[in-house]
Amino acid sequence: MKKNRYILAILCSVFLLFMSCEKFLDVNEPPGSPGSGSINETVVLPTVLVNWYNEISGGPWHNQMDHIKWWTLQTSQESFSYGTWALDIDYLTSGFAWSTMSGCLKNAIDLRRLAIKNGNKNYQGIAEAVMAYCWSSLTDYFGEVPYKEAFMFPEITNPKYDSQEVVYSEIENLLESAIANLSDNSPQVKPRQDDLVNQGDMSLWIKFAYGLKARLAMRLSYAPGKTKAGQAQIALAAIAN
Repeated sequence: MKKNRYILAILCSVFLLFMSCEKFLDVNEPPGSPGSGSINETVVLPTVLVNWYNEISGGPWHNQMDHIKWWTLQTSQESFSYGTWALDIDYLTSGFAWSTMSGCLKNAIDLRRLAIKNGNKNYQGIAEAVMAYCWSSLTDYFGEVPYKEAFMFPEITNPKYDSQEVVYSEIENLLESAIANLSDNSPQVKPRQDDLVNQGDMSLWIKFAYGLKARLAMRLSYAPGKTKAGQAQIALAAIAN
């Protein structure tokens, strides 16, 4: 009889477990979550811009200076210390590449795809401007980087590296597309307060895109096949906008 009670108790426990499993797992949905079906440009844009801000304010130079500071304190035998920190080039470069590729750039690419799907060209333009900035940072820092085959997982798990010449050419195309899309005034969902940088003012984003064009033109002043005078003219033409 006692054995039967044990068996009955076990069966009841298993039954209750399966009955409550669905409800129990439902609590993993964060309060206020929009759900995957409600993800749109307004949801994604703030994430892109926060990622981008982190790259600008806390990128390789910021990390490098922190390491130099800690290393200096260590060697000067100051009491303040975070441990045996030193200037580690491998750590700095891998960390910068990982945060740029997995955060800022990936989210900007997702925003662009979403905007193209929904026909919201202003959002697409912002995404392309941020992408151009991120790609330029990566290629300036590392030279050859994966571009054409990047972010094609799971179809491609080992993307090939593209030359800096190819990457810069693609960045120029991104900026041209960004300027055209930022200038588009057709009926569409437009950024407003979700644009944490310019509060939906497309004219400021257009100026940024032209400013980046000028910056990249000057970066190529000594590139093969380029002339300093020719690049200066490209930069001046961009600045005029």
